[in-house]
Amino acid sequence: MLAEQLIGETFEMQGFRIESVKKAGSELVITIVHDLRYQSLLRGVQQSRRLPGYTL
Repeated sequence: MLAEQLIGETFEMQGFRIESVKKAGSELVITIVHDLRYQSLLRGVQQSRRLPGYTL
């Protein structure tokens, strides 16, 4: 459980999330997808860091 949490937090910081974790015999199958919610949040943070008066 701790390993899954650590891996999940690491991927979240890079804009991904773990969609599912399944056990296949003695192995784990981890499905990772882009987290669009994170990308929207990141765009908002980037926009808030722009200099006042700057427009696209």
